[in-house]
Amino acid sequence: MLTAKKRLALDLPLETWWPDAIKLGGFADLPLDSHAARESTQLPEPFHADPADRFLVATARVHGLALVTADKSILSYAKKGHVRAIRAR
Repeated sequence: MLTAKKRLALDLPLETWWPDAIKLGGFADLPLDSHAARESTQLPEPFHADPADRFLVATARVHGLALVTADKSILSYAKKGHVRAIRAR
């Protein structure tokens, strides 16, 4: 969505960029499972209602992972101790 809105520019088509970035960055794709989906509806409040952000935060909480993000809402939520987050540069 960020590339479609011209808020993010990639050197390659997303279909090529994504698997390369995952492999080179040492990351893994995680599916949205039922545990994270349920967690997204029970996050400690206040947190905004954007479902995509709620799924990201819930998945990080369920799997004990940190999010790397520039999203101010998620970073603020992390400062309250609800999720681990690292500010992206």
